[in-house]
Amino acid sequence: MNNKEFCEKLNISEPTLYNWKKDKPFLYKIVMEYKNENLEKNKNLSKIDELLKYFNDLSILEKEYYLSEIKARVLKKQIENKE
Repeated sequence: MNNKEFCEKLNISEPTLYNWKKDKPFLYKIVMEYKNENLEKNKNLSKIDELLKYFNDLSILEKEYYLSEIKARVLKKQIENKE
């Protein structure tokens, strides 16, 4: 999302955003951090959607297999971190 689209979502003008950058740097920083966090969340959501799409194409047995494998990997990681 570019700044123009972001400003539209906030219902402000682009000059307002740039004025905040100049006159209210702390507010600008907060707003831009929010924007960047949302961009990252959206990227992750699209990856999750893709994963779910492929997962739903698997048979029940294949789903169980892959879920078990994921659980085993997480448990292994937790065990390694405790040592």
